[in-house]
Formats: sequence, C-alpha cells, structure tokens
Amino acid sequence: MPRNPSTGVYSKPAGTTPSVGQVIDPAPWNALTTDLGNETTVSLPRDDSGACGRSGTNKPVIVPQIGDLLVPRWRGAKTTGSEAPFGAVDDHFILDCHLPPIQRRSSMLKRLVKQVLPSSAVAAVNNWRTRERLYKSWSKAAAAAPAYGDMRLTAFRIERSRRLIGEEKSCVQPPADLLPAMDIPAGRFVDFGGSAGEMCAVLREQYPAWSFTVVETKSMADAAQALRPEISFSDQLPPEFDVFYSSGTLQYLSDPETLWREALSRTTRYAYLARNSFSNRKLFTVQSSRLFDNGAGPVPDGFDNVEIRYPHQTISEASLTGIADEMGFDLAARFEGRNSGVTGTRADVYGADLLFKRR
Repeated sequence: MPRNPSTGVYSKPAGTTPSVGQVIDPAPWNALTTDLGNETTVSLPRDDSGACGRSGTNKPVIVPQIGDLLVPRWRGAKTTGSEAPFGAVDDHFILDCHLPPIQRRSSMLKRLVKQVLPSSAVAAVNNWRTRERLYKSWSKAAAAAPAYGDMRLTAFRIERSRRLIGEEKSCVQPPADLLPAMDIPAGRFVDFGGSAGEMCAVLREQYPAWSFTVVETKSMADAAQALRPEISFSDQLPPEFDVFYSSGTLQYLSDPETLWREALSRTTRYAYLARNSFSNRKLFTVQSSRLFDNGAGPVPDGFDNVEIRYPHQTISEASLTGIADEMGFDLAARFEGRNSGVTGTRADVYGADLLFKRR
C-alpha cells in the first residue's frame, strides 16, 4: 500500500479491490501498519511544539490527513457486498494531546487495534480482561484478599441487623424444606455462618422450645451476642446438636471438607446445606462485592459502599455426599437449581441444596 511522499496520502495497490468472499492478502495491511507505526514514532512532537504541543490549547486535536495518522478501518478477513474496498478510509483518530508523547503513542495504537480487529475479537479480548481470575490454591487466593471477617463488614452487618430486631421475618425466611427436620418438640439447632442470628430469631418464634446457636467468626459472635442475647453465639461448634444448618458458608472456608466431617460427627439427626457453590474440580477465586450487598434490611448511616473482597472456593458435591455417607448419613433430598450461592460466570459452577438424615 504505497504512500505518496509529497501528499502523505496512502493509496491501495492496483488490483487489490477484493470480490465478495475473497480472502484478503494480509501483506499489504502489514506493510501499512508498519509504515504508520514508524510515522507515528517519528512525527509526534517531543519538544512541546506543533499541533499537539503543550504550548497550544491542551485539547485533543483531530488530525486532518491520512499522512498525519488517519487510519483505515479493516472490516475483516472476508468481504461482503456492502463493505468498502480494502484500504478505504472511513474513520480517524483523535490524539490526546494533553498526554506525554509515549502515552499518546500508546493511546493511538490501542485505538488502532480496536479499529483493525473485528468486533467479535474486541469482545473476546474484553471478556478475557474481565474474566474471573483463578488462583492455584486457597492460600494464593487468601493472600490476594482479606479474610471474610473484615472488621468493616462485621460492623456493617451488626448495625444493619440492629434495625431488624423484632422484624426479622420481614427480610429473612428459613427454607421451607428445612422445617421437616425440626419434627420433634424440642431440639438443638446450629446455624453455621448465621451472621447476627436473623434466621435463628425467626425460627425461635416458631419453635420456642428449641435452643439455637450461631457459629461465626469471633468478632461477629462477640458483637451479635449483645444484639440477640436469647440466641447463643460462638466461634466453635457445640459438642452435640440435633440439626446442623449452613447457608452459603462452606465455600469461604480454607478446608470445608474437614469442617463438614466435624459437624456431622456432632449431628444427631439432620444436616442441611443451602446456597452451595459446586463444581467437579476445585476453583479458587477472590469474590468481590459492595458493602451494601451484604445482609438484609435498611442500610445504616455512617458507612461507605466500599468494595469487599474475600477468598472463595468451589466444592465437590460428590465429596460432601461421600463424607456424609462415611459419617452415617443418607442424602434425604436434593433440591436442584438453587443457585443463589453461585458467584462468577463460569458455566461449570452450579448450586443445589442438600438435606441429609442420619441412618
């Protein structure tokens, strides 16, 4: 694709107008981009002079001629009847003249890539850049984010829950599939990862003869105990209980399988796992959310909606079921399509609620 040295205008080589469906030879395009890249490097001012110098208006300048960095748009490897001939100019760049020369060149080249690549390729690049990052291990993910017990999150959850006292059932409803497990007059219920005890407060109204314990991080347990003294809060599992319940929590533990085995060893009747994040192989990520996305009820004053990050891993459903079988439990019910515990966009991650009953 030759360039007229006197006018600086590029013209397509003779005989390069393609027909419909013809595959375009990339050699002329490669020559053009090389020439443009060289011209970009040598033509941008380095001494604050010229159209893009800082001694001017400090505003973006539209370069008016192709020899001054107008760039042709390549619409793809194959043409259709509606496309312009190869080398036709139908767009141009605006240079960010307030940027230093190196950044100006980088900015222009990024725009060049966007103009050259088909839209499907640009979309693929954007998807790759925003993909969910995977880590090699839990420790690698944990090193990239603070633990779930972030003090800002704990303080926010406590204050938000304080506004729900006496009105918990307006925002929190226990799963209907859990209630048959509470089929005895009195029992001991454990909610592992139960936050400030909102769900236990709802269950306690319905089952006043039962005792309820929430197992949480130490900071959450200490703060929530004063909030709802009728419920027990601890950072350790009780020695024995009748029903074990956990919703959307195991995936935030460093070793969920060991905790699951330990919990079942102390459970006398039923275990219910809700809002799970399952996959056939372990996937370690860092989950990101806004602070106000955590908890239920009115948002309290005095908090900024900052980003909260914490390590996350998927769990093997088969592994949990196998451990339950070893510990003397049968899978009493499996509720398909419960995906509220699934994060990210990976197609191989799924959710299901599981109810186990001791044999």
